[in-house]
Amino acid sequence: SGKTLNDYKEELKKYRARFIAEEPIYGATSLSSLRRFMSDEEIFSQDMDMWLFHSKGNPALSQELMMYMIHFAERVLGEFKTPQDRYFKFQYFMYEWLRVIMEQARREKWFCSGVVFWMLNDCWTAASGWALIDYFNKPKLGYYSFKRCAKSIVGSIDFENGKYTLYISNDSLTDCQVDVTLYKVKNGLQQKVNSFALNAPANECVAQSLNISLQPDEVLIAELESPVNDCRAFYKHEDLNLQKVENSVEYSVENGQVVLVAKAYVHAVVLEGEAIFEDNGFSMLVGEKKIVPYRYLQDALNQGINVETYTLS
Repeated sequence: SGKTLNDYKEELKKYRARFIAEEPIYGATSLSSLRRFMSDEEIFSQDMDMWLFHSKGNPALSQELMMYMIHFAERVLGEFKTPQDRYFKFQYFMYEWLRVIMEQARREKWFCSGVVFWMLNDCWTAASGWALIDYFNKPKLGYYSFKRCAKSIVGSIDFENGKYTLYISNDSLTDCQVDVTLYKVKNGLQQKVNSFALNAPANECVAQSLNISLQPDEVLIAELESPVNDCRAFYKHEDLNLQKVENSVEYSVENGQVVLVAKAYVHAVVLEGEAIFEDNGFSMLVGEKKIVPYRYLQDALNQGINVETYTLS
């Protein structure tokens, strides 16, 4: 109710299951794909008629699915400030919701033994819907969240009974040591607060209590490094209010790679173009350098790459 769903992480804990037989979440198609069947005027219009026309529906529901996406995206990620901001939140809502669902399932390993995610790809030119990959073979932002959550080793941070706990789920068949570095971020400023090593047994999930406090406007970040794979987890209380920020990342596009260097903490980097990127929607720490390989779609009409950055407000 109201203008926020700031308890969404806690609300989703009510839907624990031994096996999650169908897990859907909706999100908007990439801009380059939308422009193949919608004009910019239609994409960024206050009138949502063309979005409704090009989005999946379900006659059994009291509202169009598109209306649920509008409702949830604004209440989880903050009030829509512009049509462009609204569109970003249509994309990123899928990324965030999927992250929370998948992290919960992974840290409940052996209580929860699996998830059937619905669904992989679209069979028509949908503006929004359940699919992780659109009709033109372009991954949505949610695809990259799923990819991160499906790594052999994934970390997550939970808050229960007044305490923060770091979970490391190791689905590989290799015992390994995970090096953990904790950071706090507030107003774009980043502070290292602790570092330690944890043993992650093969095919198990381990939990480590964190002796730490966190203000409502602070973000707790856990950077995980291991021989199997690296991972970054975060926790923020209440909603995840995001806003576009300029000049926070320097980048260049060359030889099939986007090379980025962060000048401030950025919670979401969105790469756009008629290309399939190795990663997207990711965060960047202050001073971090990241190289993202990409390849253009076979039928790409435009070979430009655009980078947008968003931070927590």
